[in-house]
Amino acid sequence: MRDSSRRFTFSSAVWLIVLVVPALLLLLCYLSMYVNPARFWPAGVLAVMEFPVAIINLLLLVMAVIRRSRFFWIPLLALVPFVFIADKQIRFSGGGDTVVGEGENTLKIITYNVGGFRLPQSDEWGSIPDVREAALDSISKCSPDVVCMQEFYAGSPDTLSVLMEKYFSGYCYKYYFKHEPGKYSGNLTVSRFPIISSGVEKFSQSSNLALYNDIDLGNRILRVYNCHLQSYSISTAGLVKSMVEDKEVARETGVKVRGALLKRPKQAGQILDNVKNSPNEALICGDFNDTPMSYTYNALVKGRKDTFSEAGSGFAATYSKLWPLLRIDYIFVPESFGVISHRTPHWKFSDHYPVISVLNY
Repeated sequence: MRDSSRRFTFSSAVWLIVLVVPALLLLLCYLSMYVNPARFWPAGVLAVMEFPVAIINLLLLVMAVIRRSRFFWIPLLALVPFVFIADKQIRFSGGGDTVVGEGENTLKIITYNVGGFRLPQSDEWGSIPDVREAALDSISKCSPDVVCMQEFYAGSPDTLSVLMEKYFSGYCYKYYFKHEPGKYSGNLTVSRFPIISSGVEKFSQSSNLALYNDIDLGNRILRVYNCHLQSYSISTAGLVKSMVEDKEVARETGVKVRGALLKRPKQAGQILDNVKNSPNEALICGDFNDTPMSYTYNALVKGRKDTFSEAGSGFAATYSKLWPLLRIDYIFVPESFGVISHRTPHWKFSDHYPVISVLNY
């Protein structure tokens, strides 16, 4: 009887630790959205971990209930805050509540990091030009009003002109590309409506940027920000290698991760400074390379609507390689706009999925 009691005490202690550690980690993840990684960079790591850690706590809660554990309340309490922020990651209702009223206008916008059209160079698609043609064909068939693309590779100015005439004839377009040999690529914004002015926010010590355009919608001017914030610049293969093989690669990977975490909040701040100095309403979209729990996300969405939270359904993830864990591409619209629909079709032209939303104004 004494031995049985000891075994029970020891196993209970282990089980308690198993429940407490993920619960505490999830609580730290919640706090990360309020901490600027520029001041404490591990907060950025915690923001990325929030969704998988929440899933772990959910699984532990199920196990605790099945085991009839008296400690079931630990993961349960840890998950309570997640209930109020879950719509940033997953929604079970389909479509938005917005109804287009008489005299109201609609706007279909697409944001898509096309990844230079490099990812699917396989037997299915072939060369970059072939992938690019297929991707642009799919985009144009959606009949969008505004398209914001990041990492768009054109090859040359002449090639870009030909592509725009073929797939977006009659549209306006503005771009900011790197003019390095063989790297005529960058951010491209295409609009069915007139673009009356444009500019670019270049980020310090980075090739990333935010292209902004003032678009005349007829009854208002809307400033659209086409953003590509700092990436980790790490390949999947390199990440695996850093974890299991090479200490030097691991060190370099850590430096890249920390550098990106420090840069993104500053880049977001630079965009918001531009927003404050503009007389026009702002729509901010693009590849933020940060999750909904991040400081960056919460800084940029403040005062705006996240189209997924308004009208999305299912998992929100936009990064294909780690689906359904990472949502890093967004469309944030002015509060005065309604959100009719939001979807992320699983196109295979890039390691990102496009975000497509229909708005009314």
